[in-house]
Amino acid sequence: MIARRRLFTAVLIAVMLHGVATPRAHAAFGDQLLKLTASDAAAGDRFGNSVALDGGVALVGSWWDDDAGSESGAAYLFDVATGAQLAKLTASDAAAEDIFGVSVAINGGVAIVGSPRDDDAGNGSGSAYLFDVATGAQLAKLTASDAAAGDRFGNSVALDGGVALVGSYLDDDAGRSSGAAYLFDVATGTQLAKLTASDAAAGDRFGQSVALDSGVALVGSPLDDDAGTDSGSAYLFDVATGAQLAKLTASDAAEFDYFGYSVALDNGVALVGSYLDDDAGRESGSAYLFDVATGAQLAKLTASDASFFDQFGQSVAIDGGVALVGSFGDDDAGGDSGAAYLFDVATGTQLAKLTASDAAADDFFGLSVALDGGVALVGSYLDDDAGNGSGSAYLFDAALKGVFGDFNGDGTVDNDDLNLLLTYWGQPASPTPIGWNGRPPQGTTIDNSELNELLGLWGVGIFNPPAVSVPATSTDATTVPEPHTLLLALAAFGAGRARRPLRRRC
Repeated sequence: MIARRRLFTAVLIAVMLHGVATPRAHAAFGDQLLKLTASDAAAGDRFGNSVALDGGVALVGSWWDDDAGSESGAAYLFDVATGAQLAKLTASDAAAEDIFGVSVAINGGVAIVGSPRDDDAGNGSGSAYLFDVATGAQLAKLTASDAAAGDRFGNSVALDGGVALVGSYLDDDAGRSSGAAYLFDVATGTQLAKLTASDAAAGDRFGQSVALDSGVALVGSPLDDDAGTDSGSAYLFDVATGAQLAKLTASDAAEFDYFGYSVALDNGVALVGSYLDDDAGRESGSAYLFDVATGAQLAKLTASDASFFDQFGQSVAIDGGVALVGSFGDDDAGGDSGAAYLFDVATGTQLAKLTASDAAADDFFGLSVALDGGVALVGSYLDDDAGNGSGSAYLFDAALKGVFGDFNGDGTVDNDDLNLLLTYWGQPASPTPIGWNGRPPQGTTIDNSELNELLGLWGVGIFNPPAVSVPATSTDATTVPEPHTLLLALAAFGAGRARRPLRRRC
């Protein structure tokens, strides 16, 4: 009993020291951070048609930029923290109508940009280019070993772990537009393998979308017909061997769903978009989560306000337990103004809906999406800031806030979490003794670090903190209660604990 009272006294002292004078400076989950536009933006450039994020750098495609002729294309690198443009990327052999920038990806200091109408092996054979992110220098040009006119190699691209994956959705190996995808060694530019579906057929468009993560490749084939015309599918491959691991299809697949039009991979979970699915009306759209190891469907994602022609799932991204799905046909700010939605991967719960602060009709916000390190990037390629269809992209806060304080994972920081904190005070943080809402603790021991997190979010829902007043010197959008309110709550809590033992709640 004496030990418990001493512990409670220590907690009270910590509360008084913490008070309200130490608010944390961060944006709230789902807040817009910055709007990105090209330094040389012009009407018709379609900046934002493709986007990618990695390591604090954003990459944005502008496939109708005209520097080397009409629709030659470009891509731009930005500093995520400041929004400053770092470089403009163009192909060393750029030419009119190459549409360089249709697809982009970035990983480990290297960027890849697709140019599917490049003509090296015939009209529209296609290519992709590797760049050094730090310098903007072109490193290599990738083309398929069996390139042919009309293949559209480069219409989709992905990068991970020193390997590049390039889609060629109109390749004809198994019939017209059956499709293919190619693996390359980034360091040497050498082609490693050509991937095709085990059941490839004409018109499947395998390679429409591609993703890479941790030695696994994911390739979308949205016009595959297993569950009816253009129902769609996606395929998992082992990058090291090129072997097909599994074929993914929706549990409720139906004709014309276009499952596989967009794909993403992270940490053993695959995300597949099906933007013409009709659950909430014609072309309302959906997306599906799968376990990569087993191929099992984990969840189906749909928007809480889904409606016909929203085309939710046309673009997808996944990172750090959060999924991002674009819905460019959403009409909140006018027809096709667009939106994007954040979901909790573990539960399939919708966390936030993202829209542009200056949203307008026909902006197509959500046509492209990317997610990395708690930041979301959403393209709006028909935004008109610099003329009709000049385009833009927006950065949002997508980092889960307060997860260390919500120890029981119920979405709110309250007495139940404080009870758990005191129960396990001073114990090793690993292996984790309590839920932590799926996130690791901050240090090696459960102590003041966790207490500070709890106090900073007392009474606040994790994913959508309310707008409240904070000290004028803070930019924090999260509330901390007045000291006397929290002290009274803790005093009542402590008096109760003096009369009964602590309960262990796991």
